[in-house]
Amino acid sequence: MIRSQGLTKPIIAVDIDDVIAAHAPAFIEYSNQKFGTHLTIDDNQDHWGKVWKVEHDEVEKRATEYHESGYIATYGIIDGAFEALKLLKERFNLVILTTRRNSINHLTHEWIDKYYPDIFDDIVFAGFFDVPTKDSVNMTKAELAKQIGVEYLIDDQFKHCKAASDVGIKTILFGDYPWNRDEKLSPSIVRIKDWAGVLDFFLRVSVNMEDLYKQANFFLDKIFNKLTTDCINVENYKLDHICYRAESEGTYINIKKLLLDNGTLKSENFIRERRISVFELSKPIGYKDYTINCIELSSPRKDMRFIEGFEHAEFVILENLGDFLKMHPNIEFNKEAMTKDVNPEIIRQYENCAVKFHQKALLDVV
Repeated sequence: MIRSQGLTKPIIAVDIDDVIAAHAPAFIEYSNQKFGTHLTIDDNQDHWGKVWKVEHDEVEKRATEYHESGYIATYGIIDGAFEALKLLKERFNLVILTTRRNSINHLTHEWIDKYYPDIFDDIVFAGFFDVPTKDSVNMTKAELAKQIGVEYLIDDQFKHCKAASDVGIKTILFGDYPWNRDEKLSPSIVRIKDWAGVLDFFLRVSVNMEDLYKQANFFLDKIFNKLTTDCINVENYKLDHICYRAESEGTYINIKKLLLDNGTLKSENFIRERRISVFELSKPIGYKDYTINCIELSSPRKDMRFIEGFEHAEFVILENLGDFLKMHPNIEFNKEAMTKDVNPEIIRQYENCAVKFHQKALLDVV
């Protein structure tokens, strides 16, 4: 009996290895140390015979040694997974769905209990690498997911995503890994490379203001971590507003309606071939010691595609832009907007997000 059949909220099935646990680096390290190979992450795949370039009997021998070594207990966690899953658990039932062998069942449970306590409602082992017994489950991930009633599958292996998609399950191909980055995806499979993107995806499935505030806090955690890494101290600056970028015109209209119901539209203009609207919130977003009472909403540009969600944060600084640049001589800023007629700014661009610095609050210039 699979316990997941009794769950009441929409079910997300989550793979373990290289989705929430850093399997590949540890597996490659162990192989090189134990078997004298010279493998890199680029060599990793789930067909270990091809990785090691050995026959079936030797694969089974090495796999048994690997599992009995307890090395999986040393796996690290994937950045952002716990925080995102903790938020998603409020709206979804979360189930582990793994092809790990039952021989490491106890190690898997111990690792999950240690790094993801109280997150998952069940751990389901597909068992198709095990020798079948009268009590064992021996099914593909797609078959199990369908039986359990899974609505979403998150997996780093394309074959599992495709099989699940073929039976009507919405799937996320997780990560930007050598073994999955060149796959051509059908419209029913979404590629998301990190847990911040996964959280953005699920929070917009049925977005409301409470979810939007949670998404904003998760986004700002990411922004402040990047600023800390850059040694950019913003504690004396006003966190003026954050910008939400819609993936389509349809979602722009939906988010706009949500913000109209929870704030006041201050402006809406076409800027660089897209609509930009500015809202003053009835209930400000609280983040640490900051109070953010303004959200900027951007529709998509026709020539560009973005993952929907918060895209940038903007601070009002005390110095002029030139002096601010001198304070951070080793940081690369985009200075193209320093010559704008209205509220010139400089931008620190990161992967999938940015921070802008200017001298006037947005609500003062719209």
